[in-house]
Amino acid sequence: MLALQIDWAGSGARLEPGIAQSLGLFAGKPAAYHRDGELACALLDGSRQVPGPHWQPAKLPDGGWLLFTGAIDNHHEIAREVGLDPESRADAVYAAALARFAGRVDSVCNGCYAAVSIDGARGKIRLARSPITAPPLYYCWSEAGVTTASVPRVLGAAGHALKIDRIRFALNFSYDFTEHERGWYEGTWMVPLGATVTLTRAARRTRTFYDPLDFTVGEIGDDEAREEAERLLSEAGARITRASRKPAVMLSGGLDSPLSALAVLRGRPELARVPTLTFRPDRDWDGRNLVGQIGDESPAALAFAAMHERLDPHVFTNDGLAIDHFDREMFAATGIASSALPNWFPFHALWRGALEQGCDAIYSGWWGNFGLTLDGRWAFGEYLRHGKWSELARLVAGFEDDRSLARRWLALVAMPQLPASWRVAIRRVIHGPGARDTAHSSPLRREHVGGASRAIWENPADTRRAYLGSIYAHGDGYLGDMTQGFEQIYGIASRDLLSYRPLVEFCTRLPTTQFARNGQRRWLARRIGAGHIPESTLADQRYGFQHADWELRLLRERPRLQAAIARWRGVPQIADVLDLDRIERHLASIGTHRFERPEEEGPVRALITRGIAAAHFIGYVGGRNDV
Repeated sequence: MLALQIDWAGSGARLEPGIAQSLGLFAGKPAAYHRDGELACALLDGSRQVPGPHWQPAKLPDGGWLLFTGAIDNHHEIAREVGLDPESRADAVYAAALARFAGRVDSVCNGCYAAVSIDGARGKIRLARSPITAPPLYYCWSEAGVTTASVPRVLGAAGHALKIDRIRFALNFSYDFTEHERGWYEGTWMVPLGATVTLTRAARRTRTFYDPLDFTVGEIGDDEAREEAERLLSEAGARITRASRKPAVMLSGGLDSPLSALAVLRGRPELARVPTLTFRPDRDWDGRNLVGQIGDESPAALAFAAMHERLDPHVFTNDGLAIDHFDREMFAATGIASSALPNWFPFHALWRGALEQGCDAIYSGWWGNFGLTLDGRWAFGEYLRHGKWSELARLVAGFEDDRSLARRWLALVAMPQLPASWRVAIRRVIHGPGARDTAHSSPLRREHVGGASRAIWENPADTRRAYLGSIYAHGDGYLGDMTQGFEQIYGIASRDLLSYRPLVEFCTRLPTTQFARNGQRRWLARRIGAGHIPESTLADQRYGFQHADWELRLLRERPRLQAAIARWRGVPQIADVLDLDRIERHLASIGTHRFERPEEEGPVRALITRGIAAAHFIGYVGGRNDV
């Protein structure tokens, strides 16, 4: 984590040592601090480690400085190319690469990182975030100076008033992540993924250097595709985890996390044991699953672990805890209130478990859905247009759900080809007026819900480019912020193994037949998993639902939450923005209706849990403990 502050005004403004104190909040002591005239910098190695007392940023050839946080996956190769020892510090390697490659540096360096540099004349600051995944980077800027940091609280420590930006807040709780630069607080900005921001006294310029849709699909043999994907998977395991002494893998009952575990096993053959971390619902959960979902993935995870003697499986729970139990810690660690915050609740059990096991890093595989384990959902339209009738028929027939075959043809093949307005009209007829309308699942009052509300979760699936484009348009959905928050709270590093850029790019270019064939989706991933993942898991088309016990947890806390809502009505900043009547009504209704399908329970769960998080965030930023 990093911070930089500069006084351009020359007014003698105090450069705030508090940026080091704020950056080190969870380290228990200030971050390393370095001042050079009108410039001040602070750094943590990772989220908690403070560099030695004589730390300085990396030096640039023109006399400027560079701060770096994160990791370069091709670190050794870049170091050799720029004439450095492969074991050199990451900031030194990136600084030398920046001097060598200039604007191409972030295309040459693969990894998950953020970097800040200032030239020797102190007139230009460059901010950069790697593509696909990256630590967050926030800043405030004016002709008088700049403060930039990994977390917004440092901007406050530098003297910037942290007042919630109402537009960002509304977009977030409208589930609209397409605005990539607006910060969470008035007068602040964020650096987008795969972009650089250049700041001078007179101007601010953003340049996107990475286009994930700049690809050409090529032909490849089945064996070659599998072998190269497996090679890159092993390479991801070796390179991303190489600094970890005792890595652990989050393990579910799907395909992504078992493949991540295989990456570690193959990439780190010297590790005798690799812990796996799995969560299950509260012990008092009734065991009911909605259509197409698996509420408890631990049996499938344990079955996978049993196939690999080097895996050391562990199952954890958040028994008895409320969904909002960790909200204030996450606000302190991230400075934001991602609408996905309630989704992260189960993972606290895994991070606590990793601490118990003495692990120094946790690895996941969330990005597999957009790379190695792509399900090829655009194949329905592609096979239709190319006249691959038998493949199309098998694909529709093999799509397991409880709809009739005719309904499946309509939903999977016909609907994606229709104009958006037609799709909306048809869904209104079939599902009612609220179908895929964010207003039904957003806790905001209707006048505050973003204009893109009817497009939420509407991933165009008629072509590969349209589908991937709709995903990348949302950036990382604050994944970098949330990961960094957990890293601070628990002091354990984390990465997504399946976001390894060479692997993602390779999979993006594969022909559709590698993802959807013979009536089976995720065809490549299932081939790689054959013999290594239980057959029952490979054949299962349901998906894991990490909040199967949400009603139970809310029912336990309902009296407390109802009392909180009564208090919130007296707080204008909350009552004017959140639809407290609707939140209270749905909270009162849980337990009286038996949900059967995800589309029934999803809006209710989202409305309540996001509403609680939104209110708590407003209270937290306002310094109110009674909220």
